[in-house]
Amino acid sequence: MGYFAILHSSRGEESDKGVSVNFKAFYDRFCKVKGGPHPYIKIFTQDSLKWQNKNVAGSYSPSSVRAVSPLRKVVDIVGEGRQAKYVLKEQHYSQACAHLAFNNKIPIELFSAVLFRDHLIHAEEGKEPEEVLRDAFLSEFIGSENGGEYLDLFASGFSISSDVSWFE
Repeated sequence: MGYFAILHSSRGEESDKGVSVNFKAFYDRFCKVKGGPHPYIKIFTQDSLKWQNKNVAGSYSPSSVRAVSPLRKVVDIVGEGRQAKYVLKEQHYSQACAHLAFNNKIPIELFSAVLFRDHLIHAEEGKEPEEVLRDAFLSEFIGSENGGEYLDLFASGFSISSDVSWFE
C-alpha cells in the first residue's frame, strides 16, 4: 500500500524531485477499519484478515525501507526523515507488477471497490458499476496524462455481476 500512497500523492505527475507523502492520512482514508486490534486492514494478503500496525508512517520512513525492499525497485527515496521525497522510477507500473504484485495484474475494479468502500462516488446515469469504479480510481490515483501505462500493473474489464444495485 506504500506504493499506492506514493502514487496517490503524485497523482500521475512524474517528477524527478519526488513528492512528500503523508502515509498516515492515506491509510486513514483508505485502510482504516473500526473495531479491530489495530486501526488498519492489510488489503494485499493471501491469508484471511490481517492488520497493519498503527505506525504506518514509520514503516515507510527512509531508515525503515531497506535497500533490498521490493519497494526500492519501484521508488527512490531522496532525503531523510520528514523531509524525505519519494520518486517513482521510470516504468514504475511494470516494476510494481514485477516486484510488488509478483507479476499478477491487479483487477482495477475490485481494488477500487475495496479502496472506496466507505466513500461516496458520484456516478453518471447509465454507467455500469465497473466503469464508475475504474473512473474513480483513475481520477484519484493515476491522473489524465498517463497514456495507459497503468495497464502494465492493472487489469481492466472485470465484470461485477450482481442483482444488487451498487448505486442509488
